[in-house]
Amino acid sequence: MNSLPKVDGGYLLKVKVIPNARQTQVVGWENDHLKVKVTAPPEKGEANRAVIALAPHGAPTFHSPLAGRSFTRG
Repeated sequence: MNSLPKVDGGYLLKVKVIPNARQTQVVGWENDHLKVKVTAPPEKGEANRAVIALAPHGAPTFHSPLAGRSFTRG
């Protein structure tokens, strides 16, 4: 995997989310994106919130508040 591209004072982390999975887990890198499975359904932002909940508190790439994160799709 290459380093994450910088955008607007932050970094772009591409994540492919698989909703309605049997188990919530980070699968690993697949090409240029991180593949994540979540048990949450793809409704009303539930799957997006499940992905955010996976981020360890205080992790360097996830230390910003939810307002600092954005989703381009999904």
